[in-house]
Amino acid sequence: MSTMIVSVEGLEDVVQLMEDLKFVGDKRHREIKREIRKAAKPMKEAVKAYIKDGNKSNGSRTLYRGVSKKTGKTKTLDVSYRPGNLRRSIDIFTGKKGLYIHVGARFGRKAKANADGFYSAMVHYGVFGPKGKSYKYNYKKRPNVGYVDRAYLAGLSSTEAALRIAVNKIIDKYIIRL
Repeated sequence: MSTMIVSVEGLEDVVQLMEDLKFVGDKRHREIKREIRKAAKPMKEAVKAYIKDGNKSNGSRTLYRGVSKKTGKTKTLDVSYRPGNLRRSIDIFTGKKGLYIHVGARFGRKAKANADGFYSAMVHYGVFGPKGKSYKYNYKKRPNVGYVDRAYLAGLSSTEAALRIAVNKIIDKYIIRL
């Protein structure tokens, strides 16, 4: 049996670059997230642009906000659903550990009183009638059905361009190119 020796040129450089990336992930994580978050702004604006506000108020509800540590009483927030709540609730979310982001509606405990988008999925997917009967899509009656898909297609190219710029900025700032 013969042994074969394989040598790869530049392997040491790749290993060093990977070690540099590991250091960047530990030390500059928050700064890198901030750059990625800035790159997601075009997508946030595209989603907001594809939401058409209603023309009437749809009632209110009370949100449970936890228990006060000082008094022990439950905290609540009264939310009135007025035109524009869904559009105002669109925000950029970052993950706690990874370098990923999410653009979507803020709802529940994290929502503001005038920007609760708990019904965003119902608006995007539409609603069904009795026994699962699906209503036909009519833009005049339901202009927001599928707003996320349309906004994604519209904002994809500008978001990708902004993300490329952000990644190049991060690489130039923290990684020494060989």
